[in-house]
Amino acid sequence: WLCENTGTIFIARGKQRDVRRIYAGLVKSIHDGERVAFFPEGTTAPQGTVLPFHANLFEAAIEADVPVQPYALRYLDADGGLHNSADFIEEMTFVESVIAILKSGGMRAELIRLPAISTEGAHRRELAATAHALVAAALSPAADIADNRPATAFDQTSAAH
Repeated sequence: WLCENTGTIFIARGKQRDVRRIYAGLVKSIHDGERVAFFPEGTTAPQGTVLPFHANLFEAAIEADVPVQPYALRYLDADGGLHNSADFIEEMTFVESVIAILKSGGMRAELIRLPAISTEGAHRRELAATAHALVAAALSPAADIADNRPATAFDQTSAAH
């Protein structure tokens, strides 16, 4: 209900017809100056995992002649490690996810703005691959060292530094 009343557009996974149905609306929204956000993985995975990006929705940015602005998102515990209570995976319900977060003892959301990607002369698959590479690099343990971000649970060596 909350998502439906804030303008969320739901796409049936694996149904090309659904993507085509909303495609024109996305391009119109972008031309009208609205901001359009989408999650190109199409599903969720445990933190630290970046699934393949579906390229279909990147086509709307090409058609609207606007750059793609990727972001990386992660949820951290008090020590700067990935907080597994934020994982929303498998058959977990929304209510189960909210309860896990409420019981977690607190977490911090980190939104990392990445360089914008030009769509001029680009193909949707290229855009998806470039965005995926940027997000994966930003979420890698090596990025924590390079950017002086808190160490993650997967990066035991930088925790000592």
